[in-house]
Amino acid sequence: MDLNNLKSLPIVLVGGGFGGLSTAIALRGKLDCTPIILIDPSPRFVFKPFLYELLSDELKSWEVAPKYSILASELGFIYLQETVIRVDQDNRKVITSSDLELEYSQLVVSTGLTTDYFGIKGLSEHACGF
Repeated sequence: MDLNNLKSLPIVLVGGGFGGLSTAIALRGKLDCTPIILIDPSPRFVFKPFLYELLSDELKSWEVAPKYSILASELGFIYLQETVIRVDQDNRKVITSSDLELEYSQLVVSTGLTTDYFGIKGLSEHACGF
C-alpha cells in the first residue's frame, strides 16, 4: 500500500503498542479497501515480557520485536515511523514532526497509559507496571 495512491481517506492509528497494532489487525480483517495507517516513532513493536527469552536465546528478535514495516506489508496496512505533534480536529488531519499532514476519515489515538497504583504506599517503587 502506498501513501500517494490512496483511493479514500484512511483510518489513522496513532500509537503502535498493543492497542494500536491490535486495532490495525482487527480493522484489516473487517475492512476490504479502506486504507489503514499506523503511526509510531519506533521501528519495532516490542513485547517486553519476552525480553528475557530473547536475551537467553530462547526466542529470536523477530518473535519478540518484529519490525512494523514487515508487519504492515504482511497484514496490509501502511506504517509511518513518525511522531504526531498535533491533531487538527476541525480539518480532520494529523500533523507529524516532519510536517506531514494526513487527512483521516477516522482517528484512533492509542499512545499508552500510566500505571495506576491505587494509592498503595510503596507499590510504585517495588513493582513493575505492565
